[in-house]
Amino acid sequence: MYSIPPSGAVGAPRLPPGVVPRPRLLSRLDEGAPLCVVRSAGGSGKTTLLSQWAAGSEHPATAALVWVSRDGGTQSRSGYWLRVLAQLHAGALIDDATLYREMASIADGPAAIPGALRRIVNGLGRELVLLLDNVGSPEPGDFWAEVCDDIVALVRDSPTTRCIVAGRFPTLLEAPSVHATVETTVLGDAEMALDDDEIGAIARRAAEGIDSAAEDALRRHGSSRHAMSLRYTLDLLRRSPGTLGRLAEGDIDAALRDVVRHDLLSRVRDPAALDFIGATAQSPAVDVELAQRLSGRDDAERLLNDLERAGAGHWTTVEGGAQVFSYSDHLRQAAAEDYAERHPQRVAELRPTIARWLWEVRGDGLAAFENAIATGDLDYATHVLLRAHPLSREDDLRVSALLRTLPASQIHRHPLLALRYALMLNTRAETQRKAAEFFVSAATMGRLRSSSTPPQERAIHLAIESAVWRLLGQERRMRDTAGRALEVLEQLVDEERDNGLDGIMLEALSQCGMSLFYAGEYDRALEARRAHARMAETLGQQHLRNIAFANIALIHALRGRLHTAREALTQIRPEHTPEAWRDGYPMAPEHIARAWLHLSNGQPEEARAALRRLDPHFDSIEHWELIINPLTLAEAFLGRGGEAMYRLERVLHERIGRRTLPSVRDRALVGQGIAKLVSGTLRGSTRPRMREKGQGLDAVLGAIAAAYDRDGERAVTFLAEAERNARSPLQSMCAAAAGIIAARRAAAGLDLVGYGVRLSVIVGEEGLRWPLVLLPAGDREALLHALEDTGRSDAADRLRASFALVPALVPDEGGASVPQLTPREREVLLALVSTDSRAEIAERLFISLNTVKSQLRSVYAKLGASNREEALARALSFGLIGADDDEPGREG
Repeated sequence: MYSIPPSGAVGAPRLPPGVVPRPRLLSRLDEGAPLCVVRSAGGSGKTTLLSQWAAGSEHPATAALVWVSRDGGTQSRSGYWLRVLAQLHAGALIDDATLYREMASIADGPAAIPGALRRIVNGLGRELVLLLDNVGSPEPGDFWAEVCDDIVALVRDSPTTRCIVAGRFPTLLEAPSVHATVETTVLGDAEMALDDDEIGAIARRAAEGIDSAAEDALRRHGSSRHAMSLRYTLDLLRRSPGTLGRLAEGDIDAALRDVVRHDLLSRVRDPAALDFIGATAQSPAVDVELAQRLSGRDDAERLLNDLERAGAGHWTTVEGGAQVFSYSDHLRQAAAEDYAERHPQRVAELRPTIARWLWEVRGDGLAAFENAIATGDLDYATHVLLRAHPLSREDDLRVSALLRTLPASQIHRHPLLALRYALMLNTRAETQRKAAEFFVSAATMGRLRSSSTPPQERAIHLAIESAVWRLLGQERRMRDTAGRALEVLEQLVDEERDNGLDGIMLEALSQCGMSLFYAGEYDRALEARRAHARMAETLGQQHLRNIAFANIALIHALRGRLHTAREALTQIRPEHTPEAWRDGYPMAPEHIARAWLHLSNGQPEEARAALRRLDPHFDSIEHWELIINPLTLAEAFLGRGGEAMYRLERVLHERIGRRTLPSVRDRALVGQGIAKLVSGTLRGSTRPRMREKGQGLDAVLGAIAAAYDRDGERAVTFLAEAERNARSPLQSMCAAAAGIIAARRAAAGLDLVGYGVRLSVIVGEEGLRWPLVLLPAGDREALLHALEDTGRSDAADRLRASFALVPALVPDEGGASVPQLTPREREVLLALVSTDSRAEIAERLFISLNTVKSQLRSVYAKLGASNREEALARALSFGLIGADDDEPGREG
């Protein structure tokens, strides 16, 4: 990292020697309009003009000037603004934490760009001038239109920010609608044309011996008004002195027709020089060493300096102080294409060298990956892909598009590429079956290559593979691959490792934590998250540290350790969380953990609000069952249990399928059982059937249902199972609540006071209260009396205070008999599933509207419902309809 030069911009091109000042244009840039657009033909001197202004004009002492130039590696809106962030960081204008946070925000999606830019410039505390060179392209509808929108919004919303934008192609920055809202200066082709004095000054500096007659001839011809054409004209004059006479006689068109009519390439008559330009133009930029390797020329530095003086490109100082040379964009493209046509085999040989330089020197992962793919070097493409993590969403799409160009047989041989390709195919229903074969090949080839793959890379691959098995519902494979990966990665956090893999290693630790969590391996999941937090802290990636602690809080909250969950939440530093993440997937665990804390504190409205922040992502989020359970309970607390029950049933029907992980199904069905208990419709016959491993909570529901059926033997059997499987404070507390219910209704020999003391201890030690919702009001009163009668007034007082926070939602009778509907009432109920229109129901069933109204009144009365949502929820809980029932006669 380096500081801003005393007079100049971070990353500005080096001014070539002998540059002629253009004060009339510099004064226009000095006018200070928030937006200044310099748009003219290639080679007209735009870059030189901006460099002169940055280095020579008087700027406020507090102003920061930052230069950003697009090259061939910039292929997306996100990629462009990430480049801007890197330049701000290079100039010490933003610190590491800000860089990482806002990079993550922008990479998450282009919609986050305007907000990220506002936060950055407003946080600088100083004026900022962005000199944006080579903006725009001839292609309509590309990402540059959105970049220009961002520029306009930036200067409009931030009075301390100014943008000077140069480019060859028209953009919306010149539109009247922009000028109506933002003060704008525009320098076009007419303004950029050289005047007589400038032509004379350039001619006298560039060509010794030129006389006044030749100067006059130059001034008379329009081609000389173009800076690049003039320089190459003068270069030709130096090499062909006899041309001066023809020039003085006014025969400029005959002498310079190639200069005037063709691009620079057609004017370079030396084949060796043309090959040098073509070879070095294959890369978006070059340093001296790369230019020597590509061209085989020891005098590469001298040649590049000559090209700079001729206006063909410029030197730029990049982060770390290195000097790189970039051709003018139009020249590079033309030279590269010409060379590729003449030397196709040589270009193929150069690409691996360019790919390695782009990654190892410039750190341009996407451009390096593209070059590696183009040359068929898939091992190096994999190497780059591992180390370039994370890519922006737009660049990730570009990677997927490049993979589509490869034969399937080549992808199958490279585990990481096969895995990435499989994930891409898996996003579309019509290609999910095809994705399976690439998942299999990724796993198979990964195992075959494991002996030759470094342990760190192999562990990272296993961690990512575990995410795939999680996606496919393969619990055993998910657990095993995550566990094996964690054994290696956890050690490497504090040991010597390949630091180039740090980005993907953080992601791998996160995926290990998620996979082990969904496998029910909570202690190991916590180990993964703690290692993730420790590594993120060491690397200064505070936004990723926040994610780790959000997941740590979630695990503790779901196990009922709410005091510990609260402590983990205090470790989250909101100022380091990217704006786009705060209500999105990355920080969803934080909101879920807070919802459980709110429920235990008797704050259902706050719990509901925390979970509703995730509504925009609910249809696609992995944590859907973790959201719907506390949300249903919060709604029940707020008196909307019927509506919540109906939504829960529909979600379970839509989301539980063949690929659903057993742990997800278990949690979802337990949530359904608790919702039925709260609604008074839980019966012994509806106890969810889960794995023996289970969570223990299914046995709790079985014990409660049996107790309400007055079946003491079954209640005690289920209760024993619940006690045996209780591995967390939550399970233990729910088992105690079930014991209290069973002791009062079906098994008088159970220790009512003992269960009450256990409840009190857990409330005190863990802060867990929401499971008290399982206890009806009558059971609560009986328990408090029993505790006081046996001298346990401390436990009684603690529970009494907790009962005041957590209402009794379960009816004292605990269950309800199934309403008996007539065949006609059932038909009307089934039709009600798909429509709330009485007229439509009448038409479908071929009955009168009055009959429908009469039948609905009867159905509502029997179900104890006052509206459609409540009626459907009660019917679902009683088993009168299934979540997939529709109107009679529906096909499929």
